[in-house]
Amino acid sequence: MMVKHSVSDPLTGLFNRRYFDIAVQREAEWCSQRSETASVLLLNLGGCNAVKDGDGHWAGHWMVDRVLEKVGRALRRRVRQGDVACRCGGDEFALLLPNTPVTQAQRVAERIRADVAASVEQTDICGCRVSLTVNIDVTSLPDGGPAREPLLTRADRAWAGSR
Repeated sequence: MMVKHSVSDPLTGLFNRRYFDIAVQREAEWCSQRSETASVLLLNLGGCNAVKDGDGHWAGHWMVDRVLEKVGRALRRRVRQGDVACRCGGDEFALLLPNTPVTQAQRVAERIRADVAASVEQTDICGCRVSLTVNIDVTSLPDGGPAREPLLTRADRAWAGSR
């Protein structure tokens, strides 16, 4: 019997990491064949552990879940048809922007950062004000560039270097 794996994150309604990995691999192949550019945005929310630890572990998890739902809604508002938004896990998200050079992706990242930050800043859950930061790093798959792993590695390295 064949088991069909889910491709979405039930909490945020975004794609999951499994789907994202497949989409990035396909886009890398497409870019290589067509000499096009794609970009990847890596988003990370700072401060989720403080939220979880603030009002007790389980209440904190519930509060973080509400924040993650808001982030999912904000990302769905900002993506274009053909873009792939996913929740990688925990408080990390990624977007694949096909046919998007890095300069355009940086503008998209700023709009997303502002939208997500505004959504989170306005979060009041059970009388508790949630304060988080939004970090986004951008990398591109250059014409004829490398496959998925180096692209995500470069984006992750950029994120680590910006902290």
